[in-house]
Amino acid sequence: MTEAAKKAIEFAFNSLGLTRINVYAATENIASNATIKKLGFVFEGMQRKAMRSKATGIIHDKNSYGLLKEDWEKSGK
Repeated sequence: MTEAAKKAIEFAFNSLGLTRINVYAATENIASNATIKKLGFVFEGMQRKAMRSKATGIIHDKNSYGLLKEDWEKSGK
């Protein structure tokens, strides 16, 4: 998953010309939050009751992360 995500990030910055990528994960989804951090995204806050599960309909809190192109380039990932 991480390698595919790295390729997607490279494509977004280099081919699409994006300067920032935002991602979100349910606060209780430990694996997703860990992967997001491993990719270099910075935690920017938590939004309460902001995402509904398609599978269960339960509303969850979500963590918000951002990654700037300049930070990605500095990290050498």
